[in-house]
Amino acid sequence: ARFCEGRVFSVYHSIVSDPKDFHDKYADYVRGKDFTSRMPLFVKPSKLLTLDDITNAMSSHYEKTPLDWSNDVGAGMYHVPYRPRPLVWKYEEEYYCNERPIGTQQTGWNFIAVVRPTMPPPLQAILWFGVDDTSTSPRYPVYASSTEVSSAYGGVGTQDGNPSPLLDFDISKAFWVQNMVSNFAYARWEQIYPVINEKRRSIQEDFVTRMVHMDDHALKLYESGNIDAAVNSVTDF
Repeated sequence: ARFCEGRVFSVYHSIVSDPKDFHDKYADYVRGKDFTSRMPLFVKPSKLLTLDDITNAMSSHYEKTPLDWSNDVGAGMYHVPYRPRPLVWKYEEEYYCNERPIGTQQTGWNFIAVVRPTMPPPLQAILWFGVDDTSTSPRYPVYASSTEVSSAYGGVGTQDGNPSPLLDFDISKAFWVQNMVSNFAYARWEQIYPVINEKRRSIQEDFVTRMVHMDDHALKLYESGNIDAAVNSVTDF
């Protein structure tokens, strides 16, 4: 409950209509104090969830929940919501744990999938894809019909029978750039993270604005019968 369902609790707590009631019912469960009041398998959101809602949920370090560890003794003077591993350790015959938040330094890649039923099939699904920590990395939109991806995110890999050199630093790859940025923040979180988060939001807002024009252009191509041209245009985007 503490490691896995704690993250579920964080998401549910952020989207239900009465967060306080949800907290009161299930906080002791996710803290491992009361396993009789189990969380439901799913909840009904208080409203239609937006890209911003899911972005915020996937950036969680248990803020505003009983598992928020940005103010305990391990957080230091900069209120860092990260701890060195392992998750569990033993001291004088007692077991202790670090929390496992959604936003974590050990993330390889992450995405938010958006499905738009009103659009034609090649334009319906958008994958907002990011690499490294979900709370610090910006995501960029990839149309599901795209036939290629940016070289910053792609390359020869295991699917080609050539294992990727994961530990070889490459400034041309998005992962390494975003990993550097997140690592700058970990030591002085309270000062640096607000700057990163604001920049990340502005990048996402810019992509959303640009997608409005891309959608309009691709939709006109699709409706005129130029489906291949529509796919090519969103791939280039």
